[in-house]
Amino acid sequence: MQLPTSLPTQTYQVALFSLNPISVNWNILFAALIQLEEFRNGENFIVPATADMPSELPRVILRSENKIISCSISLEKIDFFWSNIDDIEDFSVSPDDRIALVSRVVNNINSNLLFKRVGSIRNFYLSTQSSDPVKLEILQDTVTDELRDYALRLSYQETILETKCNYVLDLTSATHVKTGENLLIVQADINNHQESVVSWTLEKIEQFIKEVEPFLGKSLIISRLFPKKI
Repeated sequence: MQLPTSLPTQTYQVALFSLNPISVNWNILFAALIQLEEFRNGENFIVPATADMPSELPRVILRSENKIISCSISLEKIDFFWSNIDDIEDFSVSPDDRIALVSRVVNNINSNLLFKRVGSIRNFYLSTQSSDPVKLEILQDTVTDELRDYALRLSYQETILETKCNYVLDLTSATHVKTGENLLIVQADINNHQESVVSWTLEKIEQFIKEVEPFLGKSLIISRLFPKKI
């Protein structure tokens, strides 16, 4: 089997978990965020909150006019997404560009906000066509020809910024919506461990995003998935 040389990026994600519930005037925050260049003229929503509304549900949802960038904010979490909506082979968003948007949004919420967890995530896909590298190289004889789909998680422990971190590779079989081809979805996710008690500032978050970028790179992912082929 020839190893895949091309894994088009489909999505970048940054997930920030606030140390304490985010407490702001949501109307004022929404008015400020829709003035940011990325979300101006986009599809933006403020969700009317009720007393019994779960804290994990978004209060603000933002989406750029070209639908590439989106952001959702709840009392507990801020999620950022950069999506390759046109399946461009060389879709790429640099760590600096991701950090720039994260910084602008967080500073509009509260520049002194502290975070207990952060995750930097990247999704790829490769077309498996007639030869599925996961079945052939990873699962091998433990599955049968009748296997239609699968979900496999590989989890590693790493230390980043002197903090215990999870490095997780999720492999999932799927079908391309447009072409009908069989696909392998690869999600690389690195985040500080749930048991690692931190209270990171925005500056520390920015440092983390830069430090973990090699773990989201294609060469490291291939070497972890197919070590005997490297």
